[in-house]
Formats: sequence, structure tokens, C-alpha cells
Amino acid sequence: MSLFTVVLEHRGTSAVQQVSAPSPKAALSKWAKEFDYEAVLGISKKVGGQLARDLSRATPIPIRRTRNVWGLTALAHGQMALVRLIQTADGKK
Repeated sequence: MSLFTVVLEHRGTSAVQQVSAPSPKAALSKWAKEFDYEAVLGISKKVGGQLARDLSRATPIPIRRTRNVWGLTALAHGQMALVRLIQTADGKK
């Protein structure tokens, strides 16, 4: 398992959390299902649920000229949500 740092930016709010997972896609899916959209972003459970479903199905895209950094965007309330994944530790000892 690797440690991933997830950075979400939406409507002027930034949230940073970490999650352990075997891959970037698994990290995004796990994080998206566990994140408290209502408390952190102030969006309804309905919109947060839709955003969680969209993000958990998405495939993170590698950021060019970087290593272990992926990104993607989604919409919530018609506004862009920017997500970045950074593989912080590879889990190998």
C-alpha cells in the first residue's frame, strides 16, 4: 500500500487529506467515498453524493513532467472541483 495525499479545491476552499491505497485510482475512489463534502465544502448531501460517485469512477490523469502526481476535475453546483493526487510514500520498506 502507498500513501497518497489528496488535495481538493472547490469554490475557494482547499482540503488536504491522506489515504493509503495500492494505486492512484484506488486512492481516489477510497478518498471520494470517505470525504465529508457537506462539512468541508458546505454542499448538500445530494450534490456531495453525486460528486463522490463521479470522482470514485474517474481515472486520475498523470501530470506531465512530474512523477507520482495525478489530477482530474469534476463539477459540483456547476463549478469546477480540482483534485490532485500525490503519491507521498510508496509503502516499500
